[in-house]
Amino acid sequence: MIDSDKNEGHGMGEIYYVLNTNALPQVSALDSCGQRPPYVHFKRKYHEYILYVITSGELFLDEEGIEYHLEENDCILLDPTRTHVGIRTSSYTFCYFHFLPGYAGNRYMEVDKNYLLNQGEVLFPKIHRISNDETIKICRELCDRVHDISVEGGFLKRQKASALLHMIMLEISEDARNQEHGQKYNSKGYLLTAKELERYIKRHYMDDFDSEGLGDKFGYNYDHLNRLFKKETGSTIYRYLVQVRCEEAQKLLQTGYYSNEEIAARVGFAGSDHLSHVYKKIWGYPPSYENRKTNSK
Repeated sequence: MIDSDKNEGHGMGEIYYVLNTNALPQVSALDSCGQRPPYVHFKRKYHEYILYVITSGELFLDEEGIEYHLEENDCILLDPTRTHVGIRTSSYTFCYFHFLPGYAGNRYMEVDKNYLLNQGEVLFPKIHRISNDETIKICRELCDRVHDISVEGGFLKRQKASALLHMIMLEISEDARNQEHGQKYNSKGYLLTAKELERYIKRHYMDDFDSEGLGDKFGYNYDHLNRLFKKETGSTIYRYLVQVRCEEAQKLLQTGYYSNEEIAARVGFAGSDHLSHVYKKIWGYPPSYENRKTNSK
């Protein structure tokens, strides 16, 4: 959160940076660590951007007269043109990245939330609290990899670090955009949007799905969830699920390495007969057609 009495008009989420998603940021340092009293964050004006993601506790910072009180699941992007310093002792754990933009020049453009984006650009908030459960889980999993990469050697270390930061920044950017657009969260922290459901299904298409379990997962009656999904996409949840499964099955079939039974097990169908029945409904031809195409090459 921000101490709004001392922020000179800049509230949470009002400052954004324009990120070019077509280029990876160039990470020079990263790690995850913790601090305890009597430590107070030292004063500095660094030559690179620094992203902090707080994983527990609280951190108190001042960046040129604007005070920030950061708590668990908060993140802040510290600007190389501004001096920052700790303003009181506290206990906290966090992961950090030191980096520069991954394109010509060494600055992200600072804008407000009304900036009109060009293709390939996203807005990244100066400070943000991640509130969606799925996004928190993803960011935590990504942060768990920070220390392992920090102690690695080899020429791929910087590439891995840059890719990891890129993924974290995209997750944070999307979460901020969803909050800015006023989308509502249910009691378990999930967004009731087609995009969120699509995202969940694409990650878990191989799992066993049942209407009651999916409804419980999102904290709403399944029929209500299904109506919302169909209204936004024109497809039922089940139809979308089998579409995703068939798309994944098609990729495996085209390799020529797997039997229909193996593919059915990998993508979530009950067996090869079930796969063949649904596959033909979706694509208009049976899985054997993919086998013939592969063998004819």
